[in-house]
Amino acid sequence: MNSTPATGGAPSPLFVTGLLLVLFAAAAGIAFVGLRLQRAEGEQLLVEVFGTDPALPFGLVPTGAATNANQQRSVRLARPLPAEGLDAPTEPTDEPNEVIVVRYAGPRPVERLFAPSMSNAEDVARRVEAWRTEPTDDFEVVVGTGEIQFGRWRVDHMHVRLYFADGSFQDVVRVNASIGDFAQVLFAFWPRGSETADPQRLVPLLAAIRFDALWEEHQARKSAGADVERGADAATNIPR
Repeated sequence: MNSTPATGGAPSPLFVTGLLLVLFAAAAGIAFVGLRLQRAEGEQLLVEVFGTDPALPFGLVPTGAATNANQQRSVRLARPLPAEGLDAPTEPTDEPNEVIVVRYAGPRPVERLFAPSMSNAEDVARRVEAWRTEPTDDFEVVVGTGEIQFGRWRVDHMHVRLYFADGSFQDVVRVNASIGDFAQVLFAFWPRGSETADPQRLVPLLAAIRFDALWEEHQARKSAGADVERGADAATNIPR
């Protein structure tokens, strides 16, 4: 069937305008629904990880959430910015000022994030020295790895330093917060230029995560025969 308007020839300007308005409205509606779903999923992840009305340390508050087509969800925590017209308070340099918790669909991304660095120490030292002389690109260097212990839990961390082409740097600590088939990583960012990042400072934040509850939920679903094996390899954290 010919869908050309009955007037024949090219569609009238009014027809084109109307069609564009319909398409724009549809796109806007999809975007609006997407944002609402994204916010709802982010709020759900926040509750799953920290519970309702969590007592977050370091002055952190929820500030955003994101999802993608790979079933990856994330929630962002940060210190609130000062109100307009007010002087910004002095920012503690020994505490993270931003935290992102990412929940993955499976263990592979977690394994890649915590894979041992293949860089030669001497090559890394030369690259950092060259950056200090003339910063020209962005790269990261592993500062150290280890464990953080709190309560009956012990989790792996990787402390990295991000070097930027603008001459600044920032320390980030990744924590493997995976529990059973819940594959998740916590990224803690320290203020730019601070060299005081200490993974052990994250104990109050990690203690706020529902490790025990998530572990019990994983065990219950596994006992019930639920499909929990997709992330079984991520179960690096079990209660001690």
